[in-house]
Amino acid sequence: MLVACKYEEIYPFKLKLVVEKIAHNKLSRLEIIKAERDILLALDFDISAVTSFDIAMNTLYLLKINETMSEKYFKYLVKVCVYLSKMNMYDYDLLNDYSQIVIAASTIYVAFKIIEQLKHEYPLEKNVIDLTCG
Repeated sequence: MLVACKYEEIYPFKLKLVVEKIAHNKLSRLEIIKAERDILLALDFDISAVTSFDIAMNTLYLLKINETMSEKYFKYLVKVCVYLSKMNMYDYDLLNDYSQIVIAASTIYVAFKIIEQLKHEYPLEKNVIDLTCG
């Protein structure tokens, strides 16, 4: 938890808090530091991962979808991508069987299909597939 906190949070936990509140004084400061080091060594300090959400967002901006869509619908598209990406994270089989790129592509496709239902003048085939193929 300490490694994740240091990686994710702006203000990570203090070691004293970890010893007293999380470990309930059953582990010393030195034991926690050693365990943290062992975890990072086992991971070869490779704790960053690109998620399907990262790929989806980069794809939307590289294709300049934000310029071809109204701001309102683009914001909604991003929200739908966030929601779908979070839902994907709960499906271990999906994450295990498919690459992050495939999951990102399917997330974008489903998000556009949802937008298409709301805004009929923004058909996926006309506005997006032409951009990627042309």
